[in-house]
Amino acid sequence: MNVGSGAGAVRAYLDAGFDEVYIGQIGPCQDAFFAACRDKLLPALRG
Repeated sequence: MNVGSGAGAVRAYLDAGFDEVYIGQIGPCQDAFFAACRDKLLPALRG
């Protein structure tokens, strides 16, 4: 997962006024994807 581009994409929706953004994974390795979201993407959005 490219955290910088993922955070930028989510941030664009938040900046546009959305108060909920849903992130999904299509394909294999869903556990790893959501672990990366928890460990890398969410902290990048909070920080």
